[in-house]
Amino acid sequence: MKTLVVYFSRGGHTAKLAEKIKGIVGADDILEIKGDKIYGGYFKALRIASKEYKAEELPTVTTKAGDLSSYERIILGFPIWYGKCPRLVVSFMKQQGFEGKDIYPFCTSGASAMGDAAGVLSTVCEGAKIHEGQRFSKKTDEAAINEWLSK
Repeated sequence: MKTLVVYFSRGGHTAKLAEKIKGIVGADDILEIKGDKIYGGYFKALRIASKEYKAEELPTVTTKAGDLSSYERIILGFPIWYGKCPRLVVSFMKQQGFEGKDIYPFCTSGASAMGDAAGVLSTVCEGAKIHEGQRFSKKTDEAAINEWLSK
């Protein structure tokens, strides 16, 4: 099964975890979601995220993803903000049209759970199968990742 790890990382933690997951599952490729905004530090990012959620903004994605149709499995990582996936991730996923794909979301957070991230992804990724997501903290080890992936 051809696998792509896709992630958005504000401070680098999600990027490190995405790389680790890529290695564990033997994913074919990895792709970072980038946008035209600089979210900056944690509190600045939360202020920007709050405005994006309230305005239902879809930030501009600058990542050149190319043709992703050959991937069957998408492992999607992002920081969780206010119990939601960042609007930049929503914008990217909406643009790609992952119909018929299996999507495995994971988020990074010190305390917040996945919240309604899976519900949001189900809405924007029509026709995709959204699998149970998992929250990871900075203390996540390989055993915890393997446990999630084995479900």
